Amino acid sequence: MTYSEDWHQQQAVIWFRNQYSLINSNPYFEILSIPNDGKNIKEQMRKKNTGLMSGASDLIIVYPNKQVLWVEMKTPDGKQSPDQKKFQQRLEYRDWE
Repeated sequence: MTYSEDWHQQQAVIWFRNQYSLINSNPYFEILSIPNDGKNIKEQMRKKNTGLMSGASDLIIVYPNKQVLWVEMKTPDGKQSPDQKKFQQRLEYRDWE
């Protein structure tokens, strides 16, 4: 049986929240998604105008010390798009300090 990227992402988020995002979790982490897909051009334009960035990672994990981990979900045969590669490069080569 083949599962979609969405299915894998859902399972990862459920697992992560059960491990690290419960009220009594110590340390407590937060995980959230960036809904960067859309069904029509009008919805995509609205998202872009409110901050959507092409190629942005699927998930963000926020650590207790305010560090952030960007997570891109892929199926075993999935590949990064050119926009995803550009987004990754922008984050990797930035001096955050």
